Amino acid sequence: MSSIIVPKWVKKFWFVKDKKPYYPENIFEEIKNKTQKLVSDKPVVSVCIVAYNEEMNVLRSIASLAEQKTTYPIEIICIDNNSTDNTKEIMEKTGVKVYSQPKKGIANARQKALEMAQGKYYLCGDADCIYPPTWVEQIMKKLSKPGIAGVYGRVAFYSKNYSTLRIGFAFYEFIKYIIHDLRGIKRPELSAGGANFGFIKEYADKIGGWNTSIKRGSDGYMAWKLKDYGKVVPIRGRKSLVWTVDRSLTRDGNLFVSTLIRIFKELGRIPEYLTKQKGEYKTVDSNKLKE
Repeated sequence: MSSIIVPKWVKKFWFVKDKKPYYPENIFEEIKNKTQKLVSDKPVVSVCIVAYNEEMNVLRSIASLAEQKTTYPIEIICIDNNSTDNTKEIMEKTGVKVYSQPKKGIANARQKALEMAQGKYYLCGDADCIYPPTWVEQIMKKLSKPGIAGVYGRVAFYSKNYSTLRIGFAFYEFIKYIIHDLRGIKRPELSAGGANFGFIKEYADKIGGWNTSIKRGSDGYMAWKLKDYGKVVPIRGRKSLVWTVDRSLTRDGNLFVSTLIRIFKELGRIPEYLTKQKGEYKTVDSNKLKE
């Protein structure tokens, strides 16, 4: 089971005071100095973050990426998806590459990042996530192996109230990871999420990039298409575990309700997870964007 306590290294990037976000003195200068030492003019790995109105979270994400310990030359690309808050201004103060994508939608933002990326490998992340310093290296251990087209990892949650204790989250993740492992046997595209995902850029370019015709699931679609070029495999362990705030878990009311809904919903799908999908990638009409 996941840790019931939020690790100290995660809390380091919360940047909170009296349970309210704030920017520590000289934090932008510190992050910029770190990113300038880390990034390369000739990157092998492109780390790409997309953001829409994430002024309260994006600094945490970039600050964590600035502390990557990797042997690979990397670049950090941030895409502002037409934010109406200070997201873009915050990103520009950190020394990373910042581009704008006026077309709204996460797939459009990720496609812009793909077009700007110079590296052979594309690592996909989200602006509300905190990344361990070993993240790039752990993904690359698998992604650089012959026959591997994509790698996807796990995500853990912390409370938007910044509570250190996380017993409920640990139980939820225990169930979630079992489901992800079942899916990964035959249907890795159902588990691959854009917050913790890496692939070979050349393959993504060949399939036409991110699917911008759907509202949700462009990460799953990418994983599904990548299987034409090699295996899409999971990566496990705390060294590759990404942390994010629990916003997505409150849609069903509370964590207990979310867990029950997930369990009952997934039980009936187990046979589906053990069978490869044939034909074209399936999505409901309501998920398709109108032309």
